[in-house]
Amino acid sequence: MVDSNTTGVEFHTYSEDDPVLQVRASVDGRKWTKRTTSYDPEGLYDEDNLPTQGWTIRAQAGAQWPFLAAFLIPKRAVVAYYNSNRLSTALSVELGASYETKRGNGYGFTFQYTFTPTEKDAAFEVYSMELLYSRMLYHTKRYEAFQLNLEVGLGPALCIYDKVGSFGFRARLGLNGRVNIADGLYLTTGFDVNAALEPDLHNEDEVRLGTTLYLTLPLRVGLVYSFKDVAD
Repeated sequence: MVDSNTTGVEFHTYSEDDPVLQVRASVDGRKWTKRTTSYDPEGLYDEDNLPTQGWTIRAQAGAQWPFLAAFLIPKRAVVAYYNSNRLSTALSVELGASYETKRGNGYGFTFQYTFTPTEKDAAFEVYSMELLYSRMLYHTKRYEAFQLNLEVGLGPALCIYDKVGSFGFRARLGLNGRVNIADGLYLTTGFDVNAALEPDLHNEDEVRLGTTLYLTLPLRVGLVYSFKDVAD
C-alpha cells in the first residue's frame, strides 16, 4: 500500500454502526499527509470537520463603557461611587495567546491596555496581564467555521492616574465568538464585563480600595491566527 519512502502509516476505524476507515501516511517521517477517508458521503470525518488542538494568538481592540467607579474605605465604612454620567468612553487594545484542546477548553494569557479619559487633564490607565480560561459553548458542524466561547480572566494590573501608579488586579467574564475568514485566520468579536481593582496602601492606618467596572461598547473586535491541527 505504501512505497519505499513511506516511514509510517496510521489506520483509524470507527464503530460498526458507522463503518468509516481513515488512512494517513508520512513520506518523510516527520509530517503527516492529509487523510484519506473511505465511504463518508456526509463528510463527517473530513479533516476540516474534526476537532483541533494547539496554539492560537489574537489581537483585539475596542471601546469600553466605564459604567461604574467605586471607592471603598473599610476602616470608616465609606463607599463613594460615580455613575456613567461622569465617566468617559474608554479605549482598549489586547494581545494574547491560548492553547486550546480538542474538547473545547482553552488556557492562555493576555496583555491589555485601557485608556479612560476623565474630567481632569489626567487619564486613568490600566496595564494588565490576565490568565485566561475559555470553554466552548457552541460550534457549527464544520468545527472551525464558527465558535462561541465563555471566557474568564484574572491577573495583576498596574493602575495609573495623574502620574501616580498602584498595583492591583483585573478580572473579566464574557463571551467570545469567531468566524473563519481564511486558512488559519479568524475574525473575532468579544463582549464582556471587566473590572480593575486598585488598592491604595499609601496610608499605613487606612486602606482604600478603588474599582472601575467596564462593559464592552458595543463589541471588542480583532483577529485570531490558529496553529491548531486535527487532534486524534
